[in-house]
Amino acid sequence: MLSKSQLRILVCPVCKFVLRQEKRRLICGKCGEEYGFKYGFPVLIPEITDDVKLSMEKWDAIYEKKLKTKEYLKDMDDYQLNHQPKIVEQIDASKKIGKGTVYLEIGCGPGYLGLYYGKKGSMIIGIDFSTSALKIAQKFAKRFGIKNTLFVCGDITQMPFANDSFDFVYGGGTIEHFKNTKVVLTEIYRILKKGGVSFNTVPCLNLGTLYRFRWGNIPNIPVVRQIFEFVNLNLLKGKHMSFGYELSFLASTLKNLHKVAGFKKTDITRFDTYLVLESLPSWSKRLFTYLCVKSPLFWPMHKAVARK
Repeated sequence: MLSKSQLRILVCPVCKFVLRQEKRRLICGKCGEEYGFKYGFPVLIPEITDDVKLSMEKWDAIYEKKLKTKEYLKDMDDYQLNHQPKIVEQIDASKKIGKGTVYLEIGCGPGYLGLYYGKKGSMIIGIDFSTSALKIAQKFAKRFGIKNTLFVCGDITQMPFANDSFDFVYGGGTIEHFKNTKVVLTEIYRILKKGGVSFNTVPCLNLGTLYRFRWGNIPNIPVVRQIFEFVNLNLLKGKHMSFGYELSFLASTLKNLHKVAGFKKTDITRFDTYLVLESLPSWSKRLFTYLCVKSPLFWPMHKAVARK
């Protein structure tokens, strides 16, 4: 069962009205829609679009396999060692997160980063459409003794959260997995408190996009995007899209999308990330690592930081 503080944050994803809790159900006081629980977390997903369904199936399959093999234990160690230090450094430069911060991670997966801040006393909310991923997050929260958490199964294009609820929203490679990125950013703006910060990492549209074609990335360019969508979704039926639907963006496009969503100022810079480049031959990795750091033509990810 949810606590009163947790219930205050949640709303019906359809009409954004408050929910009342009755045994193992959450019921909207306006439209009457009912939602249940799975593995102890609320499932607040209304009707979904085809791109969301594809991404949901792909990511749930990935995490279901990790659950069975317990690969997530190795993943956590790798994340803490190689990825987390750079991410935390960049987040801390945008907003200090600590005790009293209400933190939301969209597309949280196993919640590695959120749990780091949970140890520091922040209230941690994670939303993902993969129940397998959320199950891993719950396991780690229990293992680390972190109780100030709430994991929600939901669709970030229709977020089940009340207006002005969060101090910080983080999306690590998340918003690009939805055709209507503008709607996702509008939702983030709605649920942020005044002065709250949105921090998203997004694939860059540049020469490095050629590398991402191998897993079905779609360049967000008019006409080109439609052609890639037709080939990947209609002809190949999503088989080549390892991580589901995924776009890559120009910095100017991201800045405009944030502006349309309501953000008055958005800083788009290079996201400093740990590079794997696993499919490249070993002799070329040093060269491409250098290019990914030094040249905007090869940057892997944008960092979009906006304040409400």
